[in-house]
Amino acid sequence: MNQMSKEPIQFAEFPTKGTESANRYFQSALSTLSFLDFLVINITKIDGMVARMDDVASTLENALKGEYRKHLRNEPEAAEKESGPFKKHLLKNLQLLLQMFLVRLVDNFQSYIVDLLRQVLAKDPRILITSQPTLSLEYVLKFQNMEEFTAEVVEEKVNDLSYQGFVKLKGWCTERGIPIVVPPQSNEAAVVELIATRNVISHNRGIVDMKYLRAVEESDFQLGEKRSLVIRYLLKSFDMLNRIVIETDAKAREKFSIEGVDFSEATIEEPQDENSAQPSAPPDVE
Repeated sequence: MNQMSKEPIQFAEFPTKGTESANRYFQSALSTLSFLDFLVINITKIDGMVARMDDVASTLENALKGEYRKHLRNEPEAAEKESGPFKKHLLKNLQLLLQMFLVRLVDNFQSYIVDLLRQVLAKDPRILITSQPTLSLEYVLKFQNMEEFTAEVVEEKVNDLSYQGFVKLKGWCTERGIPIVVPPQSNEAAVVELIATRNVISHNRGIVDMKYLRAVEESDFQLGEKRSLVIRYLLKSFDMLNRIVIETDAKAREKFSIEGVDFSEATIEEPQDENSAQPSAPPDVE
């Protein structure tokens, strides 16, 4: 994924219904982005810069409105000179902030995939017949009934798959007719790179290592280099993961007759202080 590209961000329209797994995904995703919006905008307000927001805040605001006009960190030195102490601290720790939110968004996506697999396999455990190794009679007799046995087998398989890379997991699902859909606006390589970025942040302080380079065939970063982030990359990644969830969820519901639930913004926690700024509307703009 080219995080430096300047084309307008066209966010996917959020669904109004889906699986329980998707409902939990979108609640978490929107809460995460709303908090980032809240944090950046209110630090800007604390410093009395409402009339002229720095590039981080304006990038976020414009992207959420679908009016992205300029790239993050345009002349960061100038912005820092005009900033108050809170905004200076935000700019100084910008990479840390973006890393925290990126890890949260990717973990939420991976949790959705695992949750959906759990739903699908619980609905049709026969999918496991060709892949489940032979079980001993002693193991089978531990369970009181077939329902308990099936639930345990499904859970073990889901846990095992959760440790597989995205490509292997997607391949396993495809072979068994479980749709993991990467829509045309995205590509599998971009998903792999995003997850590799998450891993290098979590396990190597954001420094590119051999695991990252093995996963990302055409990397813009060298071994030992800091995997730097910009807010546009974070927002594009957010939209890419949303599109995968939207397409995958619709296909899985249709194929496995999974009952949908209505999504409701009422389930997303709002700030308790009535004087607190409200989070931005969900990025379902045109």
